[in-house]
Amino acid sequence: MEGKQVVEVAQYSSLSDRRRCLASILGFDEKTGSGSTESIALDLLLHLFQFCTQAGLEPSQTSAVLKIVKATHERSVLERLTPERSFAYFKSLLLGYSVQRPPFSAGILPLEHVKLLTEHVIRTYFKHYKLYQYAFTQRCTLTIACTSLLDDGLEEAPLLQPLAEAMSQVEWDLKLEEARKEAEERENQLRAEKQAADERARQEEIEAAYRAAIPDEVTEKVRLALEQQLPELRGQLEKKMQEREQALLAKLAALQVH
Repeated sequence: MEGKQVVEVAQYSSLSDRRRCLASILGFDEKTGSGSTESIALDLLLHLFQFCTQAGLEPSQTSAVLKIVKATHERSVLERLTPERSFAYFKSLLLGYSVQRPPFSAGILPLEHVKLLTEHVIRTYFKHYKLYQYAFTQRCTLTIACTSLLDDGLEEAPLLQPLAEAMSQVEWDLKLEEARKEAEERENQLRAEKQAADERARQEEIEAAYRAAIPDEVTEKVRLALEQQLPELRGQLEKKMQEREQALLAKLAALQVH
């Protein structure tokens, strides 16, 4: 709050009007229930404002006091400070407003006001510090589920083979060697299949590249040559078929004569 805002709150005489004006300045909802964190913080600052008015503090001094207590409360809640650390932080802020040492601090509050403020904050805020921490600290609910070891879903350990039926070290070594050879054979087979697949892919790439490298003119000439030779080849094939048919008929006629 700034000094002009303090004057704005002080112009109201009733406590309810001051509370409503203070809530509007701080951005609080004045209609919230008495148990809400905004309502608790608003009551804290309102009673502190009343103390400053009764002590005769000027608007700039009242503004400084409200800033000190508000900053102390917010940091205590955020970092969950112990009462000792919170009070030490409060004193450091108070020192910054009570000693004239620009630009590090400004002597706004005189010594007598510092004593009055310290006693008042100890009697009000720090006396009920744990209650403020309880009200403003976010609570988490932890749900723990216990499972009995006798549930049906518990996995049972496998039964161990009796020593009388166990294999010897030599047999175990032979079994491990067989497993190693099987794994090696599977690996070699997979490697050979991969090499064969790579070779097929390489041959297909070579064939595709070869076909793509043949000019269209050569392909067209080959096609025309085949079309020209096809009737001749067909005639030769028909002639050979006729000769074979005539020879077969002659053999049949000779057999019929005999």
